[in-house]
Amino acid sequence: AAGAVPADLAAAEAACSPEDLLLICYTSGTTGRPKGAMHNHKVLKQATRVGLALHTEAGDVLLGHMPFYHVAGLYMGLIPAMTLGATLVLMPQWDAGAALQQIAGRKVTVFGGISTHFFDLIDHPALPEHDVSSIKSAWIGGGAVARETFMRIVNRLGIDHLLSSYGMTENTISTTFNRWDDPPDICAANKAPVLADCEVRIVDTESFGERPANEDGEIWCRGETVMMGYYKNSEATRETITEDGWLRTGDIGRFDDKGYLSITGRVKEMFKVGGSNAYPAEIEAHLARLPGVKLAVVVGAPDERLGEVGYAFVERDTGSALSEQDVIDHCRGRIADYKVPRHVTFVSEFPRTTTGKIQRVSLTERARDSLARGAA
Repeated sequence: AAGAVPADLAAAEAACSPEDLLLICYTSGTTGRPKGAMHNHKVLKQATRVGLALHTEAGDVLLGHMPFYHVAGLYMGLIPAMTLGATLVLMPQWDAGAALQQIAGRKVTVFGGISTHFFDLIDHPALPEHDVSSIKSAWIGGGAVARETFMRIVNRLGIDHLLSSYGMTENTISTTFNRWDDPPDICAANKAPVLADCEVRIVDTESFGERPANEDGEIWCRGETVMMGYYKNSEATRETITEDGWLRTGDIGRFDDKGYLSITGRVKEMFKVGGSNAYPAEIEAHLARLPGVKLAVVVGAPDERLGEVGYAFVERDTGSALSEQDVIDHCRGRIADYKVPRHVTFVSEFPRTTTGKIQRVSLTERARDSLARGAA
């Protein structure tokens, strides 16, 4: 419209390589200080794959409630909307009531977020007043959800295709993504096939040998989706990416016989109970199946005899009378004894980052302070 000169556009295009730095996206900072992941132009391909997995097409309407400096807002909102010709309805900050108004008023067709966003919508008192039937597909990330909770989200919002995704800022978001026709049991478990154009292997954390199907190990990725490195942080880059290009995700997972990847924990979140490795994600998934539990987060806390033990923070469903003993009894005899939480604290809300992720560091400090006060 401004009368761009074709020759100038051609010159600009010729001067740009797919390998050149395009953007810097920051990590969530759930386990430490956020870091800037540098990516080249190839992120456009991966972000578009995410949109296609959600069957996004020209004319669709996406809700842009996640910030653009964050991986979800950038790779699962802004870029797919641009490359696939969809409308992006912007929200300056997350507010469930305002989101319901936008979904109903703008006929949003594609939605997504972590479990918190879905909980806020289905628990909002104004939900019955808004028609959200325009949503044809949605993604949910951040971990497994109890099947009962997953189906409650599906039924309350009327979403036919709620697909789970696992990914990270350093590997251009969705390393895995559910197929359009995957059943709810698979989607709720956050188990999905690889979507990214990269190699994915499961590696023993001590020997670095590759683990077979159905056995846990650290998830390593290599390929065009892997970041160029951390912005102005060469030391962290060397710690994260091997000399031969493998990204050490810090996530623990396993492939099943069908090639679906599930996440079972994080290396940094692991704690040792009497010498045995315990991963919070596995314990949290078990607690999520207990009626009355809305959300549970487990961290390692100091113990004089065992070194560390599990400390569970639990948010109860509205009206639930769940007790600490109920939580412990649900675990005892059903999971290995060393994984059973020794301490339970009920909370009304969790400390979160600006993008809604739970700050585990704050919970770990709270658990330690609580036990220190009890011993005083």
